[in-house]
Amino acid sequence: PALRDLVTAFEQADGMLESELARLQSYQPTAKRDVKIGAPPTVLSHMLSQGIREFVKTSPGIRPVLESRVLESGLGTTDISVVFYPPESGRVRVKRCGVLDFALFAPKGWRNGDGWVSLGERVAGPYIEARRHFFNSDPTVLVDSFPQAIRVMRDIGVAGALPVIVAAQEPDLELIGPAGLDVTRDLYVIHHETRSTDPDIRATVNWVSTQLVEAKRKTRELREMQHRFCDSLA
Repeated sequence: PALRDLVTAFEQADGMLESELARLQSYQPTAKRDVKIGAPPTVLSHMLSQGIREFVKTSPGIRPVLESRVLESGLGTTDISVVFYPPESGRVRVKRCGVLDFALFAPKGWRNGDGWVSLGERVAGPYIEARRHFFNSDPTVLVDSFPQAIRVMRDIGVAGALPVIVAAQEPDLELIGPAGLDVTRDLYVIHHETRSTDPDIRATVNWVSTQLVEAKRKTRELREMQHRFCDSLA
């Protein structure tokens, strides 16, 4: 607590310095200005990467630097972050503009009793108990990423919870429900308030926000389509 004011002063000075450096670099039309963006891996690979070609084209002076972050709630060393939980204190601008939806999927032919895969307690801890009750067993395998989960699901024929936007690109995986085990996590875009006048930060925040809103729309359509298909098989 004794250092709180010192940390706040440092953050403000650092943000102002970064903004001024960006302004000076704007006079060098050929120079690339790095903007570090932190986000969960799925957000990077299935939401932001989808529009990065257009962003680089329309913002030629900015070089996006993508950094994978899972449970962090603050900015850390990033300029902009997409987080599940915004900071409870600090001079941070927060914008809620997206969601990450999860549901249960399995390879075709899976039957209850064939087992399931889960991320570890650090990530999936709050949801494991309800899934354990549904599957009537502990996870067959624990992994630390969704690409690993998909590989295990295919290799040994187990079910697992996946982001809907990820599972939609895996046609051999089917929604198995129930809808009561679906999970929706809000996504927040944050940056330090001292960077709010920085044109590079504003442009990047707008782009990130737009990508998350578009991904939210696509995910809603996917969930409705998958649940209709699931109901038709019931």
